[in-house]
Amino acid sequence: MHTTEACLALTDATGETRWLDRALHLAKRFGHDIPEAYGGRLPEHFDSGWNLLPDYDANEPSDDLRPWGLTPGHFAEWAGLLLKVESACIAHDYDIPDWLLPDAIALFDSAIDRGWAPDGQPGMVYTIGWDDEISIPNRPYWVQAEMANTALMLSRRTGDPRFEYYYRLAWDYIASTLIDLEHGGWRHEVDADGNLSTVIYPTREDLYHDFQATLTPLIPISASVAGGLRTQMLKIKT
Repeated sequence: MHTTEACLALTDATGETRWLDRALHLAKRFGHDIPEAYGGRLPEHFDSGWNLLPDYDANEPSDDLRPWGLTPGHFAEWAGLLLKVESACIAHDYDIPDWLLPDAIALFDSAIDRGWAPDGQPGMVYTIGWDDEISIPNRPYWVQAEMANTALMLSRRTGDPRFEYYYRLAWDYIASTLIDLEHGGWRHEVDADGNLSTVIYPTREDLYHDFQATLTPLIPISASVAGGLRTQMLKIKT
C-alpha cells in the first residue's frame, strides 16, 4: 500500500511514468484482483504463491502492523489510493482502467458496511474476522482519518451526497473523541466507549495519517499530497 503511495509521489516528483506503471500494477493486484476474489474483502496475509494465510498472527490479533483477520481501515485507504491512481492517469494521459472508480466505491462501501459501528458504537473498528465479526473493537486514529480522506475524495469525484455524509460522520467522531484538547494532537487509540486505550498503540504514534486528513480538504484529488499542495499553491499564485 505504501509502496503504491511512494510510486505515486515519485510520479509527481519526477514526471517519470515508469512509477505510475508500477503503481497501476500494485493497484490492480490489491485494489481490484484480491477484493474481487474475496467478496469485497481485502485480506493481507499470503504466502509467496498468493495463497491466503487465514490464521496468520492468530495469536497476535492486536498486532499494530500485521494483525489477524481483516482491517477495514485499509479497505478505505486502498479506495483512496485508487482515486489517486486515477488522478495520476488523467494527468499523464493514460487510458483509465474502467475498474478504478467502481472498485474505489466498492472498497469504501465494504469498509463502512463491515467496519463502522458494528457494535452499535460510533467509529470504525481496528479489525474484523472472516465472518465479519469484530476482532479488535478499538478505534485507532488512522482508521478514522483514512475513512475521512476517502469519503471526501469520493464526494468530490462523484458528487454523491452520501460520501459527504460519511466524511462529516468521520470528522464528527474525530472532533468529539480523538482530538486531544488538553495535550494537543490526536488520541491514537480509544475503546468502543471512546476511552483512551493502549491495546494496539501503547505510545503516541506518527502524525502521518492525521496530518493528511487535515490537508486533504485543502487540496484537489491528486496522485500525492505533495503534488496536490503544489497544484494548490500554483492556483493561489495565479
